[in-house]
Amino acid sequence: MTRVRPMTEADWTEVLALDRARYGAESWSKYFVRMAPRLFGDASFVAEREGRLIGYVLAAPEGEARIWILALLVARGAERQGVGEALARRALEAAAAAGRSEARLTVEPANVGARRLYERLGFAFVEEDPAFYGEGEARLVLAAHLSRVTTT
Repeated sequence: MTRVRPMTEADWTEVLALDRARYGAESWSKYFVRMAPRLFGDASFVAEREGRLIGYVLAAPEGEARIWILALLVARGAERQGVGEALARRALEAAAAAGRSEARLTVEPANVGARRLYERLGFAFVEEDPAFYGEGEARLVLAAHLSRVTTT
């Protein structure tokens, strides 16, 4: 059984290991992952199964009304089992409970699976930034009004 719970400072090494396993040299820095629960703890969650982390979501506030989903990652072998959706929903529910009205995120244009998940959650296209990470590294910006986000 998968359990989604708030990310704590004790999770940072496992979160970093998940990130490095997926992204290698482009993973988050040790410092960022170590500080994430302190900075974004009320909106960041982990998924665990049989005592080990299998996914995480990092979300950060922008002002009083908006939250950004910075990262949503599910470990290989746990994909397509509802883990990513459960993590995203939990972050969105926490943002709504904190009084935020909008969530935003970026996604690679070619990541069709992630785009479908976000559409199911109520996200819609805002814009494409063709050089989000630099020349040739496009990202789509999606937004959801939290009052319209599907939470079931």
